[in-house]
Amino acid sequence: MFINLNNGTLDLGDNLVLKPNFSFDDFKKTTFYSNQDSVRMFYLDKKL
Repeated sequence: MFINLNNGTLDLGDNLVLKPNFSFDDFKKTTFYSNQDSVRMFYLDKKL
């Protein structure tokens, strides 16, 4: 895991990098999406 304080990105691995303005619709395009609800807290099933 890597946090870049200069640009605000959170790198959780090769397949998941959270950036400012990262939306739930962006998350739905990743391999980590498995019908989670955008309103509630959700867990990632896959290991990073």
